Amino acid sequence: MKRSNSSKGNSKKKFSLKKGIYLFKKGGSSYEGYFISLGAKTAICFVCSLLIAAAIYFLFDSAGEQVVKRYYKDPEVMRKTINQKFEEFQEYVVRNEVSGQDRDELSKWAKKNTYTFFTVYDSYHTYYESPWVLDFNREADKKLVVAKEDISQKQLTSSGPYIDSSVVKEDFRNRILTFSDGQYLVHMENYSAERFKGRVLIIGFLVSLFTFILLIVVFNQRVLRRLSRITTQIMEVSGGEIYKEIKAKGHDELTLLAKGADDMRRSIIRRLENERQAFEANSQLITSMSHDIRTPLTSLIGYLDIIQKNKYTSQEELFSYIESCKNKSNQLKEMSDKLFQYFLVFGDNDASQDKEVVDADLLFQQLLTEHVAELISNDFVVDMQFDLNELLVELDIFAVRRLFDNVFSNMMKYAEPTDSIIISAMMQDENIVISFINAIAKVARKVESTKIGLKTCEKISKNMGGEFIYKEGNRFFKAVIVLPINAVKVEDEKIEEDDALEDGTVAI
Repeated sequence: MKRSNSSKGNSKKKFSLKKGIYLFKKGGSSYEGYFISLGAKTAICFVCSLLIAAAIYFLFDSAGEQVVKRYYKDPEVMRKTINQKFEEFQEYVVRNEVSGQDRDELSKWAKKNTYTFFTVYDSYHTYYESPWVLDFNREADKKLVVAKEDISQKQLTSSGPYIDSSVVKEDFRNRILTFSDGQYLVHMENYSAERFKGRVLIIGFLVSLFTFILLIVVFNQRVLRRLSRITTQIMEVSGGEIYKEIKAKGHDELTLLAKGADDMRRSIIRRLENERQAFEANSQLITSMSHDIRTPLTSLIGYLDIIQKNKYTSQEELFSYIESCKNKSNQLKEMSDKLFQYFLVFGDNDASQDKEVVDADLLFQQLLTEHVAELISNDFVVDMQFDLNELLVELDIFAVRRLFDNVFSNMMKYAEPTDSIIISAMMQDENIVISFINAIAKVARKVESTKIGLKTCEKISKNMGGEFIYKEGNRFFKAVIVLPINAVKVEDEKIEEDDALEDGTVAI
C-alpha cells in the first residue's frame, strides 16, 4: 500500500549575536570557531590598559622611593643638607640683621626655601613657625613643655629670649643661632626628598595616563583600520571587481561582516555563472532546434501539400506520404520534449515533489526490468547486476521514472548495440548506487549534443537530495545515480503509525 507524504520546507533559524566571549558555530556558514565581540574586546583593552598604566605608575613610585632612600634619606646626606641650610639661614640673619621675632624677614627666607621648614623658639615661647611643618622633633617638644611648666612667672615676664640648657640640647636639627636681638633655638627640617618624590609621581602619573590613552587609541585605530579595509574591499566589489576576495581576519562582528559580504559576492558570481551557462545553453538550443525543427517541418508541409493537391498516383503512395507525415510529427514531438527538458533544467529550482513511501527493491527492480526489456527488444546486449535490500524509502516516483527514461533514452540513441551494456544496482556506504556503462556508437561520436538530457538527470537527482555523475570517454560512457539513504529513509515511528492505520488500530 502506498503512503503519501507531502514534503515540508526547511524552517529558517534566526541567529543573533550576543556580547561576550563564546564558542561560535553557524550552520551553512564558512565561519566557525570562537567569537569575541567588539564590546568584550573593548572591555578587555580597557582593563589591560588600566593595569599596564597602574604598573607603570607603581614602577615610578618604587624607583622614586629607591632614589630617595639612597640619595636623600641617608643619615650623612641628611646631616650635610641640614648643615648647609643652617649656614645659609645664619648668613641671611647676619646679613639682614634679622631679629628672632621679625616674622616678615623670616617669612621671606621661608618662601625662598620652599621645602625647608624651621621654628624659632626659646625654652618657653615659640616666636616663629614656617607655614607648613611636616615633621617635628616630638621628643624635644615634650621636654619643652615640661620645662615651661617649671619656669617661674618672673622668667616668663622677663624680656628677651630665655634658653634653659638643662632642658634643650643642641643636635644637627636643633641649634642655637644668634639673631640681632639675642640667641634663639632654631629647629630645622628639609623636605627636598618629598619634592623629588612628588615630581617623580607626577611624571609617573603623566606617563601612565599617556600609556593608557595610547593603548586605547591604538586599539581603536586597529578596529577602524579593519573597518576601513573591509569598506574599501566592498566598494571595489561594488565598483565591478567582483572576483576580488573580501578578506576577513579576527573573530568578532567585523569578521562576520566581511564573511557575509564575501558570501554575497560569491553568490553573485554563482548567479552570474548560472546566467552565463543558461545563456550559452539557450543559444546552443536555439541554434540546434532552429535547424532540427526547420527540416522536418519543411518536409511535413511538403507532404501535406502533396496530399492536399492530390498529387499522388496510388493509395500506396498516399499511405507512404501519411507515414512520412507521422514520422516528421514524431520528430517534432521529440523536439518539443527537448524544450520541456530545457525549461526543467533552467527553470524553478524549488519545484514541489509528490513523495510516496515505496519499497526501494521493488521500485528499482521494476523500472530497470522494463527498460532493460526495451533495450533487448531493440537488439541491445545487457548485463544487469541487482543487489538491493528491502528498504522503505520516500521518493517522487514520477521524477524517478523521468530520470530513468532520460538515462535509457540516451543509451538507445548513443550506445553501441554490439557491445554489452553493464547495469548494476547496489548498496554502497549508506547510498543506493545505480551505474550504467555502455560503449559509444561510432555514428554517435560524430553527432554534437546539447546534453540537455544529462542536465535533466542532474537536476532531478539534485532535487531528490542525490547526485548524477557521468563521464564520457572516446569509446565508453558511464553514468552513476547516487541516492543517499539518509535523505529518503522513513522514520520507524511513522512506519509503525501507518501500519497501525492499515490494521485499523490507533496507538494512544
